[in-house]
Amino acid sequence: MFDEGDPGNRCYLITKGAVRISKFIPNIGEEALAVLKVGDYFGEMALIDNFPRSAYAIANTDIEVLAIDKIELDYILNMDHELANKLLWKFTETLSRRLRETNEKMAGFLALSGGF
Repeated sequence: MFDEGDPGNRCYLITKGAVRISKFIPNIGEEALAVLKVGDYFGEMALIDNFPRSAYAIANTDIEVLAIDKIELDYILNMDHELANKLLWKFTETLSRRLRETNEKMAGFLALSGGF
């Protein structure tokens, strides 16, 4: 779907299949951060902060997705304030949950390495 470091100009909602979100760690290999399934979405961070992609998105199976690009999202956010509020709260909840999961993984890695 996309590589870490790619410019981010759209997010995706999975309607069929599964997508693996991964980082490639030098001298270690791929670290899967999440496997997303139907109903999950990804790629929203780049639309919010205008930074390049922070991870790889790799199709785990045959997939179908709905895509929304930055221009379309900005239009929706400006035209329908109620929908904008719902979308932004959903993004906030998802980002918060993902940050907590990452914190737990980091604590586990540090504990295994003796650094915690």
